[in-house]
Amino acid sequence: MDKPREGEACNGCGVCCQEEVCSIGIKIAGDVPAPCPLLKHHDGRHWCGAVEAEAEGDLPPIIRTTLGIGLGCDSSDDTEADSA
Repeated sequence: MDKPREGEACNGCGVCCQEEVCSIGIKIAGDVPAPCPLLKHHDGRHWCGAVEAEAEGDLPPIIRTTLGIGLGCDSSDDTEADSA
């Protein structure tokens, strides 16, 4: 799946979590190298395991808000995946 342009709607390509572990991932999994161990793939797209757990627990969207879920792709258009 191709990465959308920076700022466009997320399509679940997973580039963001394959390239680096975010602050939420570090707090949960520790200081580990990318790809993020919380990254899951199902239903034809990538998902954040922390966001899924938050949603399944019917909790307020603190992790979603922290990660900017729904605000568009925040991965730079100049990534290794783009040049492959």
